[in-house]
Amino acid sequence: MGAADSLARCQDLDFGSRRKAKRHGSSNAALGCMQNAQRAALQLLYGPEPEEARRTFAHPVSERLRLCGLGEKEREEDQQRHEGFFQALRVGDFRQVVHCVEEGADLTARTLRGQDVVMLASTTRAEGAVEVLKFMADAKIGIENQDCLGWTPLCHACRNSALQAATFLLENRARLDCQDNSGRTPLMLACLEGSLEVPILLIEASAQIRLQDHRGWTAIFYAAERGKQEVVKLLLRKLASPHIIGKEGVSALMVACVRGNVMAAKQLIRRRADVNQVEKNGNSALMLALAAAQQDLSAWLLQEDVDVDLSNALGETAYDIAAEQGFNSLKSTIIMISRKREEAQRKASLEAAALALGQD
Repeated sequence: MGAADSLARCQDLDFGSRRKAKRHGSSNAALGCMQNAQRAALQLLYGPEPEEARRTFAHPVSERLRLCGLGEKEREEDQQRHEGFFQALRVGDFRQVVHCVEEGADLTARTLRGQDVVMLASTTRAEGAVEVLKFMADAKIGIENQDCLGWTPLCHACRNSALQAATFLLENRARLDCQDNSGRTPLMLACLEGSLEVPILLIEASAQIRLQDHRGWTAIFYAAERGKQEVVKLLLRKLASPHIIGKEGVSALMVACVRGNVMAAKQLIRRRADVNQVEKNGNSALMLALAAAQQDLSAWLLQEDVDVDLSNALGETAYDIAAEQGFNSLKSTIIMISRKREEAQRKASLEAAALALGQD
């Protein structure tokens, strides 16, 4: 599932260490079956890393210094000046920014990631951010430049919950629904943070809530991924759909379940997200939560109307995964739910048969 900093990657999860090793007599098919939900959960957690994130970009400042043919001491001094300039931009220190420019700082310089001066100034929540941005606007530095990931200054402001910077950029007609190299919008990036202010700002500016990135994810997927309950509630109130399915068959509910975000999952189910929806490999939200070792969330999910008898493409059920994880209490709960389901089906069949006989 996915995301570098812009993709919001979580800490590594070693599912293999949590699953019991099979005995020597196990077949390859059985091993593959037991690992099916695990692989699906890992794919949901990580997803493919964008090619752009792995590319190497030359440092414009270093290239300029090389062409100037400065000596080693001069290069070090010039590099330090630019690093001080970049730091002043990041913290919104207006006076220091002006001082650096007066000392010859390069307004066209970029970081290794390709961030320009407006992008750096857009990342801070400091009060001086707007002054710095106005200064850059007066210097005719554009607000639609992109870094190597395709992020604009507005993307940087939204990812860092920099409300004042985002407001300034929107007032100066920054593109509201621009998409980066992975298809993510400023609203999606804003949903990775806990603050409600920036998502509200974007929505009130008519940001498109249902735009999808290259994985088919909308903003609510990102809010569910980070467990931002209030952001999820906001998006649902603004008619974000909990029923949209990504390209891998993944739903926002599945994302919340793999991450263990109970409150986000509750909000989605209240809006009738399908708890029995399966992704491309046939795994339900419950199976993925179990494979991700989210025991508490799985226990809560079993209180909902989940079908515990579903099996994935390799025949693995929720019970199989719970057994592998050593979740004995969940195994018992799954068995009980399955038996109740069978009994209800048997009773319904008998009633239907009796009704048919009565009509004859």
